[in-house]
Amino acid sequence: MGRVVARLGGAFEEVGDRADLGVGVAGTGMLSADLDATSGSGDGKPVPTTDVEASDSDQAEQPARRTPGRLLDAAVVAAYALGGCYVTARLWLDIAHRVTADNEQDHVFFQFVLLNAARALTGLDNPLFSTALNAPYGVNMMANTSMLGLSLPLAPITLTLGPTVSLGLALVIGFAGTATAWYFVLRRHVTANRLVAFIAAGFCGFAPGLVSHGNAHPNIVAQFMLPLIVSRVIRLRDTGRPVRDGIMLGLMVTYQLFINEELVLYTAVACLVMVVVYALSRPAQALRSARPFAAGMAVAAGVALALMAYPLWFQFLGPQHYAGPFWWSHMFDMDLASYVAYARESIGGDPAVASRLAANPTEENSFFGWPLCVFAVVTGLVWFRVMAARLAFMVALVFAVLSFGNQIKIDGVQTGVPGPWKLFSGLPLLESVIVTRLALVVTAAVGVLLAVAGERIAGLLASMDDRDSRRKALFIWYGTVAAMLIPVAPTPLPTTTPAPVPAFFADGTWRQYVGDGSVVPVPPQPLPPESMRWLIAAKLEFRLADGYFLGPKSEHDPTPDYGPPRRPTAELLRQVAASGSMPQITDVQRLQAAADLRHWQADVLVLGPHPHADALRKAVDVLIGQPGRETGGVWVWDVRTLR
Repeated sequence: MGRVVARLGGAFEEVGDRADLGVGVAGTGMLSADLDATSGSGDGKPVPTTDVEASDSDQAEQPARRTPGRLLDAAVVAAYALGGCYVTARLWLDIAHRVTADNEQDHVFFQFVLLNAARALTGLDNPLFSTALNAPYGVNMMANTSMLGLSLPLAPITLTLGPTVSLGLALVIGFAGTATAWYFVLRRHVTANRLVAFIAAGFCGFAPGLVSHGNAHPNIVAQFMLPLIVSRVIRLRDTGRPVRDGIMLGLMVTYQLFINEELVLYTAVACLVMVVVYALSRPAQALRSARPFAAGMAVAAGVALALMAYPLWFQFLGPQHYAGPFWWSHMFDMDLASYVAYARESIGGDPAVASRLAANPTEENSFFGWPLCVFAVVTGLVWFRVMAARLAFMVALVFAVLSFGNQIKIDGVQTGVPGPWKLFSGLPLLESVIVTRLALVVTAAVGVLLAVAGERIAGLLASMDDRDSRRKALFIWYGTVAAMLIPVAPTPLPTTTPAPVPAFFADGTWRQYVGDGSVVPVPPQPLPPESMRWLIAAKLEFRLADGYFLGPKSEHDPTPDYGPPRRPTAELLRQVAASGSMPQITDVQRLQAAADLRHWQADVLVLGPHPHADALRKAVDVLIGQPGRETGGVWVWDVRTLR
C-alpha cells in the first residue's frame, strides 16, 4: 500500500503543468470505460490531438473509430434520461393525478404556466401576460418564472396530453439535459475519459440541490444551457471570430433568460470569478486574449440586450410589475452544517436532519456530505496548478462563502457573525436573491473537481507498470468514489394525490354561470391553490379573481406579494375560514361586499370542500343577501345581477 501512495504522490508534480483548462492526461486502462483514439494511447501517455495531420489511412479509419464513441455518447444520454425518469418515477405512475408532495403549490403553478403558454401560442396572445388570474388586473408572467424557453416548445405536448404530462417531461428534460450538457462540456475542456465525464456530469445533473428543486421547480432543474454558456465564454479567449462566437453566446444567454433569470445572474458572477482568476494566474496569456474576448463579450451583450429589451421592460415596468425586495428572501438562509449533511431525498439522507438545516424540502441546495466536501477541498489544493481545478476551486470557494448569507448560522444556531453576503444584499437585484441557491454554483464546481481528479487518477493508474499496485490503487479509487457519491445519489421524489377537481369544473357546469366575468373562490387566497386546479381543469377558459403568483401588493404599493391585492371581503372570508365561526356581519360589510364583487367583475362565487364550509356558506349568504346552491360538489352563488 505504501508503494501505491508513494507512486501516486510522486506523480502529482509530474503532471501538474500539463493543462490549460483541460487536464492533459488521457485516462486509460482499467478505470476507463472508453478512450477516443484521438485522446491518448493505450499506455496512458498523452498523445497530441491538435496540429497534427492524419495520414490517409488514419483518415479512412476515423469514421470506424468514431462510431463506437458516438454509440457510447448516445448510451450516456440515454442513461441520464432514465435517471430523470427514475427521480420522477412516482409522478409517472399516475401522471394525470399526482403532484409532488413537498411542493404542491408550485406543481400546480407550473401546470398553469405550461397551459397558459400553450394557449397564448394557439391564440396568438401575449405570452408575457395572462388575464386568467387576478381578475380584473391579470398577471405579469414575465415577472413570474413563465419559463417560456420550455413552456413554448412543450406546447404541443401540453395541448394534446395535458400540462401534467408536459410538467413531468420538463423535469425529466431538466435533469437529463443538465447532465448531458455537463458531460459534453467536461469532455471538451477537462477530461478525455468518458467514464470520468459520465460520473462527474451525472453528479452535476442529479446532485441533491437539483433533486430538491425537482419538487416542482423545473425552471431551476433545467440548467442545460449554463455549462454551454460557460464553455462558450471560455472559448472566447482564443476565438478568431469574436462576432460569430459573440452572437452564439448572446443567443444562448437570451434563451436561458427565458428559462430562469436567476441562474443567469449566478453564472455571470461565476464567469467573472473565472476571468479574474485566469487573468491573475496567466497575465501574459490573458493580455493577449483580452481583445478577442472583450469583442466577443460586447457582441454577446449587444445581442442579448437587443433581444431581451422588450421582455425585460415588460417585466420591470410593464402592467402588474412589482419592485423592491422579496420580503421572504431572508427566510431562506444557509446553514453551514448543511454542506456536510445529506439531503432528505439522498440515499444517505435523514429527513429530520435535513428539515433542521433547510428552510423547506425544495431548498436543500447543498448537502454534499463530509466525504465529498473533504475530497473537493483536497482535489482543489493538490491540483491547484491545473487551471481547471484552480478555476473550479475558486468558484466553489467564492460561492460557498457568499451562500453563508447576511449572518452565519451553524446547525440551527445564529452565531451573530456577519456573513460576506451582507456587503451585497442591499444592491439592486441582489436584494431579492435567495442566498441558499448560490450553493447550486458550488455543485457545478464540485462536479468539475470530480472530473479533474478522475482524469488525473485515471492517467496515473494507466501509467503503472506493476499490475498488483494498479489493482490496489484502483480498489482505493473506486472505494473513494463510492463513499462520496452513493450517499448523495437520489431517491424518487415523493408524491401525493390531491382531492379530485369538483365536477362543477371538471364536467363544464361552470359554463352555465360564467360569461365575461370572473369566478371568485370562497375565500380568495393564494394558498392552497385549489382554485388554480379548477382553472386548469377548465383549460383556462374563465377568469379567476384569485391565484398563486407574484404581483404588486396593491395599486399603490408595488412591493411584491403572493396572490391578488387584498380586498376587505376577501379578508373577512379568510378570517371565517381560519376560525370556523360566523361573525356578526354589518350593513357596511354587505355594501363593501357588493363593491368588491363589482371590482372583481364577478359572475359567480364558488365554495369548494372546506373544513369550515358551513360557516363560510352562512357568511356568504348574509353578505350578498341570497342563499347559495349546491351543485357539482361545490356551493355556488350566481351574482351576475349584483354587479
